Amino acid sequence: MKERIGIHYGISFIYLVIMRNLLGQGYLYTSYSSSFQMSLIDCLVLSACLTILLEAWQMFKEVYMSHFKIQKVVLFICLMAIILLIYLQSLYYSTMILFLIFYICRDCWRYYQINKAL
Repeated sequence: MKERIGIHYGISFIYLVIMRNLLGQGYLYTSYSSSFQMSLIDCLVLSACLTILLEAWQMFKEVYMSHFKIQKVVLFICLMAIILLIYLQSLYYSTMILFLIFYICRDCWRYYQINKAL
């Protein structure tokens, strides 16, 4: 479990740093420190939040997925993601939501393939 948390945290941090640099948007910048330092601090905090969300998904998947149909879960999550994308209207936060949706859909696809094989 510790390895999975470390991997999720590292991947989400690298993803956020790359997306922030590619998009060139500056959130939470202040005048007392350089923008690069605040960018890294912001990425550390956001990657911790993404890791918590991914671990919450793992808990949900382990506990409840056997009781729900996979299509309903994926449909609900995609609907919530679309609502968030429309509400936030930010390319940076949209990439974070798409990052989460990618992991969730990948897990759902693997779960579907395993259950189909049985």
